[in-house]
Amino acid sequence: MAHEAQNLLRIIIGSEPPETFGQLFADAFAATFGTKACNNSYTAAGIICSLFLSVILQEFPQAKLSTFAHNIKESCTLFAFDCKSYEAIYSSMQGCRTVLLDKECKPVEREIDKKEIFEAFDFITNT
Repeated sequence: MAHEAQNLLRIIIGSEPPETFGQLFADAFAATFGTKACNNSYTAAGIICSLFLSVILQEFPQAKLSTFAHNIKESCTLFAFDCKSYEAIYSSMQGCRTVLLDKECKPVEREIDKKEIFEAFDFITNT
C-alpha cells in the first residue's frame, strides 16, 4: 500500500510527490507501534497527516485531501490509534521539520509545532 498511497498522491497532485512527504509521521507511527500494523498503513496515515497540515498551513486544496483520504480508506484499512497515544507518537518524532504542499501542490519545507501535529492526529483519528 505504500506504493499505492504514493501513486494515489501522484495522481491527486498531478506530479511526483516529494520523496519524504509524510515520512515524519510514518516513522513516528512505526517507532511507537512497531509491528502492530504494516508499514504501508503507516505510510498512508503519514501522508494523510501531512496533507491535512498542508491544508491548514499552506492552503493546499481541501478537496484533494478529501479525495485522497476517501480513496485510501476504500482500498485499505488504516491502523487505529487514539488521543492516549499522541504524546508517545510525538516523542518518537525526530524533529518537527517536514515537507508540506502548497496551494499549487509545490513542496514547502517548514517547522510544525506540537499543537499542529496533534490537530493532524485528531483529523486522522476522526476521519
